[in-house]
Amino acid sequence: MNYKLVFGAFVVLAMLFYIKSLLSEIELKENELASANQANKSLSLSLEALKQRNKAELEALQNAYQNANEIRKRVDEVKNYVKTSDENNLTLLFNISADRLWGEANSSANTSDNTKHTK
Repeated sequence: MNYKLVFGAFVVLAMLFYIKSLLSEIELKENELASANQANKSLSLSLEALKQRNKAELEALQNAYQNANEIRKRVDEVKNYVKTSDENNLTLLFNISADRLWGEANSSANTSDNTKHTK
């Protein structure tokens, strides 16, 4: 009879140790989960920042592309003006074209300055 009691106590003790080890594993897994959640939040914030940066860079590239197209159009206008002009003196023709472009640049700069000051 004593053997059954000792064996029963041993089984209960073994179950207690097993439950304690399970609880420690659960606590460890909860800590790992909390750490993974924190890393996830940090990565989400980084991703949002990168998305905003990407959007700003794409807008800047779009503006640069539009500016390049405007410059390309102006250069084509000057080329056409040079082709259709009946001026023989290239220096005079260059000066006329440069004055024309300079005037357009100044007038657009003045308009943008005026809009800046009125805001």
